[in-house]
Order: sequence, then structure tokens, then C-alpha cells
Amino acid sequence: MQPRQKSHSLEEGGRTSNAKRKFSGKARLPGVKRKCKAVDPDKSQETAPNQGRAGPSTPTDLEDVVSSVAERMIPELNKAIETIISKRLDTSEDSGKVVWIVGSSIIKWAFFYAKNSIDGVNLGLERHNYSLFWQGKGGMNWFDIIPKIKLLLRYESPPEILVIHCGANDIGKIPLLRFRAIMQSTITELNQILPNTTIGWSNMLPRISWRFSSDVKSQNLAAIRLNNFMNRLVSVNGGFFIKYPEITWHAKEMFRSDGVHLSNIGNCVFLFNLQRALQQVGFPEKIY
Repeated sequence: MQPRQKSHSLEEGGRTSNAKRKFSGKARLPGVKRKCKAVDPDKSQETAPNQGRAGPSTPTDLEDVVSSVAERMIPELNKAIETIISKRLDTSEDSGKVVWIVGSSIIKWAFFYAKNSIDGVNLGLERHNYSLFWQGKGGMNWFDIIPKIKLLLRYESPPEILVIHCGANDIGKIPLLRFRAIMQSTITELNQILPNTTIGWSNMLPRISWRFSSDVKSQNLAAIRLNNFMNRLVSVNGGFFIKYPEITWHAKEMFRSDGVHLSNIGNCVFLFNLQRALQQVGFPEKIY
């Protein structure tokens, strides 16, 4: 007999194709089902919550944690709320003073000069919490004051201070006694419209040239008389007045070539007196 030849089923690695495969786990007899491990529901509830992050195991423990946290946080929250309220109260008490400056072209050109100056449109009064609102209109006459104030009140809150510079364009057009009565009626109406506003009268300036008369001296004397009347009127009603003693009709360097509007020197003097008056109104105990 010939010897049995080797099977050609051997592979190159020495492994046979019909080699037994290895299975993990325990062997079980055919027809026998795998037994499932019983789980105790009570133990699963005890261990399940602890298999992640740590936490309270019962609702009672959760309530205790919440109450303890609240006890620590509520005092801190109360302090924070008190601090916020106190800051808001301090801010409201120290809120800025709004000043309206309403008048003719003198105010308009004074605003442009202040805008280009070192102190700016607030005349350097920001340190005292002043905020100046300029409303100058070329050719403004006395009867434009009340409509102008009512128009501003449609869009703005009433100011703490109202400065009026107007009336010179009406001198020579309205008789002096009648003009005084009209001025008094206007101030009375302003006090009704603005009961909590302090009214300041900015004295009418002299001129080298007047529109309705060639008698310069008589027109300037009329302006002085009207200024004296208004100074007394606003003072009686709790207001103040502003004078410009450096500006006279003899000081030609204070005026432009038209003899009406102020030069750069005149505007500088005008703003200086206005600034000083507003400082004294806000801080009367200080001397500037």
C-alpha cells in the first residue's frame, strides 16, 4: 500500500481551514436556554442614582439642599438690590440741570462762538452737571417767545432754568409803556407754563445802529429802562437777571460793522457774564 498523502487543505500559516473556533463564555448544552440574572428593584433604585454624579437620593434631601442654598444667597441678593437702588437714588438726586437759552440772533451767534471755544457749548459747566440748550433765531421779536417755548415743550421736558434774551428788535416799534405791560403778561404766562422753572432775564444789549430810529441815544436809554423793569420783575418772581456792563454803545470794538451783532471780543464778554450768572444761580454760596 502507498502511504497516505498529506491533505491539501493546509494553509501557509500551518492553520487548517477546519480548525476549531474559540468562543468566549461558558458552553451550554443544546436545547438549554441561558438563564437571566434576577435584578432586585429595590437595590437598583438605591444604586442607580449613585452611578453618575453624586446627588441627594430622596426628595427630602433635595429640599434641604435648596433651603440651605437659599439661606446663603438671599442676604447677598438683598444687599445687591439695596446697592442698585441707592445708586439710582444718588443719580436722580445729582441729575444734571437743563438750561434753555432762548433769544434772538445774539444767542445764535453766541452759540457758534461757544461751540468753537475751549469751554464748548456748555460753557465749561459740565463740572456742575449743567446742560445748555441753545435756541437762537435771527430777527426774533417778543411775540415769538411763548410759541417757541410751547413748541419746545412738545419735544422736551421742562428745563430747570430758562434764560430769555429778546426784545431789542421791538424797541421803537412798540410804545414803551405798552411794551412793559406785554412783557409782564409774558412772564406771568411763562410762570404758569413752567411752574418749576427758574426764569432768567438776559439784559438787552445796546446798539450803535437801530432799525426803527436814527436816535441812537434815545433807543439805548429805552433799552436800559426796559432792562431795569425786567430785572425787578423776574427777581420778584424768584428769577435772576444777567448784566453785561462791559458792552456799551461807546465800545465799538464790541460790535461788528453792522453795529448790532457782537464781535469776537463782544461774544467772549457776553459768554463770560452768562457763565458766571449760571454758576451763581446753581451755587449761590460760592463766589466766582
